[in-house]
Amino acid sequence: MSEWSYVGQVILAPMVRIGTLPMRLLAIKYGATIAYSEEIIDKKILQTTRVENPRLGTVEYNLPSGSTVFATVPGERVVFQMGTNDPERAVQAALHVQRDVRAIDVNMGCPKHFSVHAGMGAGLLTKPELAAEIIKQLKASLSCPVTCKIRLLPEPKQTLDLVAKLETAGVDAIAVHGRQVPDRSRFEADLDGIRYVKEHAKVPIIHNADIFLYQDIDKMKAITLCDSVMIARGAQWNCSIFRKEGVLPVYNVMRDYVDIAKLYENRYANTKYCLTSMIKPAGKTEVARKLFQCKDYDELELIINEFSKVPSLAHGYEVPEKLQPRTSFLLDGNLMLEQKNPKRIRLE
Repeated sequence: MSEWSYVGQVILAPMVRIGTLPMRLLAIKYGATIAYSEEIIDKKILQTTRVENPRLGTVEYNLPSGSTVFATVPGERVVFQMGTNDPERAVQAALHVQRDVRAIDVNMGCPKHFSVHAGMGAGLLTKPELAAEIIKQLKASLSCPVTCKIRLLPEPKQTLDLVAKLETAGVDAIAVHGRQVPDRSRFEADLDGIRYVKEHAKVPIIHNADIFLYQDIDKMKAITLCDSVMIARGAQWNCSIFRKEGVLPVYNVMRDYVDIAKLYENRYANTKYCLTSMIKPAGKTEVARKLFQCKDYDELELIINEFSKVPSLAHGYEVPEKLQPRTSFLLDGNLMLEQKNPKRIRLE
């Protein structure tokens, strides 16, 4: 595996409000090899000024108001994910941050209305020529790798046609979320669809879908044959999913996260949001409510310590039953898929 490769990597996925500096550094601490930033719109990053903060050891991109849009530390293995619908503006935004990131990723998979109605995110899936042109101009202008993250299209051939255009444009790797735009995360991913893309692709393919435990990493690579994996919700709920030694109790993870957030003076509202997102999937809404009501870091730490002493709450990470991914097993030497609901459910 080369110093910067998209083969054999275990990656923190881009997640809005989650993929800020503390969570990225925590993921790397626990074993992630690459961390993607949250999606940042090209117009927004272009409004910022680059500032080196020697006191914290950070590089910050700040708005005129003083608020930080993106922060990193020297040497961080971070990929900057951009929301864009314009090749020229994408290049300007990428050049603005290139010196402080290891690669640029174009979001082509976000299904949220904000992105799609503006022709960004999943809106680019229906405009393959524009998507390819964005990649082409970025590759022609940058010295770092350029990737993108897509979703599956309704027909396999449509997905392959898009991938082929992106490859011709020079994309270095493609992350494939194994769902279509109408699909919601409570339904299992289309692992066969990811594998179909991998079998026909010429560039590294990154699997993104339904990894909730460390042992799921090798399982999903075996099923989809992908070169690397990208973890989103599993990392959001318990970032120690990246640990080979096994997950830590969620409260230990919360303490580690708070330590990093305090060290880099992370925006307090963002810290609270990330902490409550770790608790809600376990069904501990009362804990999440108390965390949300905290006014400062001292209160946060008191709440975390209080609930870590309750035996029924101080547990390791649990996969909610309804979110369990498909499991695989070998039958006569062939990899088969075992699933509780063979019929895929799709939202219209």
